[in-house]
Amino acid sequence: MPTGSAVVVGVDFSTCGATALRQAVRIGSWSRSAVHAVHVIDTMALIELESAFMTSAPDLHRYMTEEATRSWGRISADVPGAAGAKFHVATDTPARGLARAASEHAAWLLVVGAHGERAHAGAGVVASACARSAPCDVLLAAEGAAGPYKTIVVGIDFSETSRRALERAMRIAAQDGAQVHAVHVYRAPWAGLHLRPAALKDDPTGQARYRDMLREKLEAFCAPTDPEVTWTKPRFEVIDSRGHGHGLASYTRSSGADLVVLGTRGKTNVRDVLLGSTAERVIRESPCSMLVVRPAE
Repeated sequence: MPTGSAVVVGVDFSTCGATALRQAVRIGSWSRSAVHAVHVIDTMALIELESAFMTSAPDLHRYMTEEATRSWGRISADVPGAAGAKFHVATDTPARGLARAASEHAAWLLVVGAHGERAHAGAGVVASACARSAPCDVLLAAEGAAGPYKTIVVGIDFSETSRRALERAMRIAAQDGAQVHAVHVYRAPWAGLHLRPAALKDDPTGQARYRDMLREKLEAFCAPTDPEVTWTKPRFEVIDSRGHGHGLASYTRSSGADLVVLGTRGKTNVRDVLLGSTAERVIRESPCSMLVVRPAE
């Protein structure tokens, strides 16, 4: 993990947001990173309130800023270590404001609650938008998952970004004493063939040989090179599934993981980030916290 840089955490004063704050403080402590807590006043909400209450925008903004500061005083007193974080209030759309704060503070990690007041499996709208647009890695913290992680699933597709995801996962595992499950999801190459020899379908030995080949490739890819994580011995899993995202999300649920780590594809244009179909599917379906890892610059 990067050390000495910043962790930015979105503070919306929801229960899930409090979990995000606890994780940000915890990670900031062991990575020796400054923690910046950011509350974003939603521009659209400000406009709607101005229209509804016939109150000037500057007055509303001043009131909301003061109320946010008071709320921060209460929540930071309940979270050990949070009093040392720097609190900021921004005005923007929530995801864009948090992404901008991450850029301004040169953050290596943005932490947000996986959802706001409405709890459900998978990430909410703001969390998903942060995962797409933030300039750094993004941790989507599931409600209640404020302590050390115990079981970490990392998706491996043999790309350089999945190698970065693996490094992140193993660093966290080394810190938290977690078990890492390195998972490669594949779709059997013969499954998509309309016309294929019957032997391809009915040869269990050949299919097992193909799985063994993938497992050997996975183990070689995951061989640790950093002395700090050589003791972290991953569990290797090769899974045949109709879709990479579906297979990874299903494995995450069945293994009882409390964190899934996966890489993204990178930028598609100056405004957005393309997560890719696998990451999109896992973000929608996973019931646990997710760490979304950016490609190297």
